[in-house]
Amino acid sequence: MLRLNRLLAAALLVLIATSASAAVAIDASVSGDLTSKSTTLTTPAFSTAAANELLLAFISTDYLSGANTTVTSVTGAGVTWALVVRTNAQSGTSEIWRAFAPSPLTGVSVTATTSQSVVSSLTVISFTGVDASGTNGSGAIGAIGSGNGSSGAPAATLVTTRANSWVFGVGNDYDNAIARTPATGQSIVRTAPRFPAAQASPSATPRRPPTDTT
Repeated sequence: MLRLNRLLAAALLVLIATSASAAVAIDASVSGDLTSKSTTLTTPAFSTAAANELLLAFISTDYLSGANTTVTSVTGAGVTWALVVRTNAQSGTSEIWRAFAPSPLTGVSVTATTSQSVVSSLTVISFTGVDASGTNGSGAIGAIGSGNGSSGAPAATLVTTRANSWVFGVGNDYDNAIARTPATGQSIVRTAPRFPAAQASPSATPRRPPTDTT
């Protein structure tokens, strides 16, 4: 079981390799943050080194009012993006989107669009050695899970479907931006910076959605 300590929402997936003897590896990794409210967030430009790479976009957002925030689209890099998993039962959303690049990419960027104007965080990672079957990277995705909680740590249970798989997750915490400690055998790829209290809700409770990509 993978636990993300004190996050209010977490989305998880398993990456699967091309075969039992193959190894998944990270190629490119790029991140961007919105520290002032907007409906779009774009990464810096990045390039990939190999053909047949899986692209994953890890997105976490704030929430303002009305219907909870969702990511309405992910675009860019000349590929087609598809939603893998969304967790927005609590305030804000944590989402993972996928795409597949059959050829190396040069100087591209990725944009996430949200349903309301909020602060948010976006990390895009490309992977080599993944299963290239399916459509838009679907063959590289194994098990999928999510968890949420109004307090305490959400938990999700995953069972890998192939040897040499990797497990990744993203989470957001609506009102308690604290340092995260990964469990044994896990590591944090990136945590978004604490957004300023000026982004607080009308009740003056700071809302800072750090992205813990684990």
